[in-house]
Amino acid sequence: DPPPDYLVFPAALKVWTNGDFLLVLNAQSSTITCRLDNAGMPINSQRIRMSEDWYALLHPTAVSIGEAGDVLIAGQTEGSPFAAHLDPAGQVEWCHAYADAMQFAGGCGRLSDGGYLIGYRASGPTGAYLLRLDSAGLGVWLGGTENGYSTYSALEYPNGDIYWNTTDLFTGGIRLDALGSLV
Repeated sequence: DPPPDYLVFPAALKVWTNGDFLLVLNAQSSTITCRLDNAGMPINSQRIRMSEDWYALLHPTAVSIGEAGDVLIAGQTEGSPFAAHLDPAGQVEWCHAYADAMQFAGGCGRLSDGGYLIGYRASGPTGAYLLRLDSAGLGVWLGGTENGYSTYSALEYPNGDIYWNTTDLFTGGIRLDALGSLV
């Protein structure tokens, strides 16, 4: 049996185009998603875990809702980034941790080819990075700079380049080509 979640914190609140709400909760050993209709009545909920270990920490920090109603959640688990994808019915399609020295997801986004971007800050004092995922959540490339800070939002150019807004006071963002190299 799972241990009780003594500490549950809201991590994100998003609104679907039809007015439904998505509440994402940090529940110590898991992430809990709750979809509510526009009157606040529950539609569905889902508990996301990285493994059968109920004590593996999972902290969501960024959420994106797709046009089809699917959900992308990013965050960190045990010092590594993670991402999870839920179908429009709220069922987990995949959930992966990425062994890396990155942490603190500042944003997540979608690409026109069905892939995803997760923006991370390095575990050191600076560094803004993008982790490019394919549609199955598998890592394609990691790109970025050691001179940035947290990453927040993305813009995809028609040629496939990606501009990622950061909190860097000097550059304001990073631009990567479709293969993850700095432009």
